[in-house]
Amino acid sequence: MNGQANSAFERIINVPARGIGKTTVKRVRDLAQSMQISMLESARRASEGQHPDIKNAASKKLKVFLEIIDHIRQVMAAGASVSETIIQAVEKSGYRGFLEKDLESTSQDRLQNLSELVAMASEYDDETDGAGSLVEFEERIALTSSSDGGQQDGDDAITCMTIHAAKGLEFPIVFLCGMEDGLFPSIRDNQTLGQDEKSIEEERRLAYVAFTRAKERLVLSTARMRRQWADIRVSRPSRFIYDIPEHCLAIRAKESAPPAKRSMHSDVLYDEFDQRSYDDDFSQEQNHGSNGDASFQSGQTVKHPTFGMGLVVEAKGQGHDQKILVNFPNVGLKTILSRYVSSCF
Repeated sequence: MNGQANSAFERIINVPARGIGKTTVKRVRDLAQSMQISMLESARRASEGQHPDIKNAASKKLKVFLEIIDHIRQVMAAGASVSETIIQAVEKSGYRGFLEKDLESTSQDRLQNLSELVAMASEYDDETDGAGSLVEFEERIALTSSSDGGQQDGDDAITCMTIHAAKGLEFPIVFLCGMEDGLFPSIRDNQTLGQDEKSIEEERRLAYVAFTRAKERLVLSTARMRRQWADIRVSRPSRFIYDIPEHCLAIRAKESAPPAKRSMHSDVLYDEFDQRSYDDDFSQEQNHGSNGDASFQSGQTVKHPTFGMGLVVEAKGQGHDQKILVNFPNVGLKTILSRYVSSCF
């Protein structure tokens, strides 16, 4: 984490909004320039009451922001993996929660991008056996981005884009990936349908846009297991798949097959699956831990079936969906759901 990067400091200090106004930021900047120090150090001094023009209320808001920075630094100093560092930065800053509450399509795209970034970081951690650094990972991402280059006119290449970017365009063949509940639509079954019904309908219309981009062939794909925010989860095929009328398929499902099982080829494709096996896998995944509805607190010792014994560093939430940050001696810091661990007394 580069405390000397003033431009980065200004980008994140009030994202999401923390009530730190432009006037306060300007005063922090002016102090930094006059004393030839970084804006981060200037903000720290202002939070301690060393800037006469920054009043108590603004100082408290700066202090809250600096506590986030200090927490992330502590996580890194404790030997957290790159993916865990990113997760802590996104969650502790409140940015993930901000994007999840914002129903704008751009916010949902950013949320998906962050999830993919964590997945890439997890793969990087696996490749380096957890010995890689955040700086090296950033360099890899930068090299990958610069080598993409973009498609030139006349190139015989695959064009990768979001559904929003594809509006108004058509292609001979379209591959639509990630057709799973929780991704597309982004609403999960355990969320309140009444509150999110409008959002689902908006995503349903977006699915129609995606389907109709294909001139000749549309390929829909799902994953049985998917890494999301460094967790491996069992996925359910998207409810939008079941909305496709049988007469729109190139080959109808077999009459003897259950309604939830289809095999599609040619114009509309996705892998044949047995819904009952998905239900069984999903049930096993949900009941994997022995914690039930119990909640943990910082300082407790817990046991994970894979990572072994660990110490709870931080706990967020309560009950079945509580998230805990655990320091496992053999693998370092991990953010997991409390239902996947058991208490050790």
